[in-house]
Amino acid sequence: MKTRWILNVLISVWFFIFTFIYSLTNGEVWSSVILGLITMIFSLWNLESNSESKAVG
Repeated sequence: MKTRWILNVLISVWFFIFTFIYSLTNGEVWSSVILGLITMIFSLWNLESNSESKAVG
């Protein structure tokens, strides 16, 4: 379970680092940053919802 969360964090960090490794246009930079933020938000949301369900059950 934690492996999936760590993988999602690494993917979202990659979206941020990717913009600096390659020469991207302004639109591509924003797309990559937004995808990184969405991935991070969903992975944190998933982690929180899973921890609450385990505490109840």
